[in-house]
Amino acid sequence: VYYLRDSLLRKLSHHMLLQIICCFLPYVRGNTMTTGNVILLVDDSQLILTGTARLLRQQGYEVIEADNGADAIRLAEEHLPDLILLDNVLPDINGLEVCNTLKKNPKTEHVFISILSGTKIDPSDQSNGFDRGADEYLTRPIDNRELIARTQAMLRISNSQKSLKNHLKKRTRELHAETDERKNIEQDLQRSRSFARSILNSLTGHIAVLDRDGTIITVNQAWKTFGLKNNC
Repeated sequence: VYYLRDSLLRKLSHHMLLQIICCFLPYVRGNTMTTGNVILLVDDSQLILTGTARLLRQQGYEVIEADNGADAIRLAEEHLPDLILLDNVLPDINGLEVCNTLKKNPKTEHVFISILSGTKIDPSDQSNGFDRGADEYLTRPIDNRELIARTQAMLRISNSQKSLKNHLKKRTRELHAETDERKNIEQDLQRSRSFARSILNSLTGHIAVLDRDGTIITVNQAWKTFGLKNNC
C-alpha cells in the first residue's frame, strides 16, 4: 500500500503529484480498459505476431495468437472470436484455405475474417479471397494507426452483424412462440366447438343456431332427423 502524509501533500505542486501518480499507475491492478472484443491473430512470424498482439492489447482487446492454420481453425472454433486477422502465408495451410474452412463451418461462419497480405493484392487474388468467404483484405506494411482504425471499423461491422443476428434469432423465437400459441388457441376452439356440438346433439328438442342476421348456422341431430322424416 502506497500513501503520502497530509503534511507532505500540502507541499507538493499539482505537477509533482501528477508525476507521482503516473509512476504508480503501472502497478495498479484491476482497472485495465477492455472492450470485450476478442481477436484471433494468425501469423507465422513470431516477431509480427508478438508486436501486433501487444498493439491490440494496448487498445483493450483480448488477443488470441496462432502461428499456423491448424491452430487457427481450432482456436476459432473454441473461442468464437469477434474478428480474425489472418495472414495469407502460413506453414501448413494458407490463409484462404483456413478462411474457406471456417466459413463452411456453421459454428464459425459468422466470424469476421480479414486476410493480411505482405504483397500488393492482385484484383483476381482479392476476388478469390472474397469467394472463399473473406470479409476484408489488408496489405502490409500497414501503419499502426491505420491498423487500429481498420480493426475498430471491422469490429463495428462484426458487432452490428452479431447484434442483427441475435435480434433475428429473438424475433424468430417470438414468432414461433406466437405460432404455437395460435395453434393451441385453435385446438382449444376446435375442442370447444366439438363439445358444444355434442351437447347440442344430445338434446331431444329441435334446435337451430342462428347468426345475427337470422341465418341458420347449424342445427342439432334432432332437427336433422325431423327434416329427413318430413322431407324438409
